Amino acid sequence: MKKFLDFHFWFNIRPGSLAPNVILALTVLLAVFLAISIISSLPKFKERGLYFKIWRKINLFAISNFVIGLFLLFFAYEALVMLSMRFFFLLWFLGIVVWLGFIIRDFTKIPELREKLKKEAEYKKYIP
Repeated sequence: MKKFLDFHFWFNIRPGSLAPNVILALTVLLAVFLAISIISSLPKFKERGLYFKIWRKINLFAISNFVIGLFLLFFAYEALVMLSMRFFFLLWFLGIVVWLGFIIRDFTKIPELREKLKKEAEYKKYIP
């Protein structure tokens, strides 16, 4: 734990190679992102409906983080100077958390949108 609080661990220009279990964990995370992007791009989820915007945001989230993670994993594997700093992984994970927060916020607005659509349908029922 002491290592995670060390400034030089996060901002070292030549951090060294990643541990094999970290590479495995990142590979599994990238596989999850790839699976999510494939599942959310199925024709079933492309229909316009109440959840269409959510699925589109999830698809964009998964594809973007898959590409970013692939680049970061490649840079760390090749031990490129400056581009393999651990700080970039920290920024990536913080970005994932923030982005998921926005997706969850939009998901919690679904009941309000459903009520609004019901009221609109009720109103349109009386218009010729």
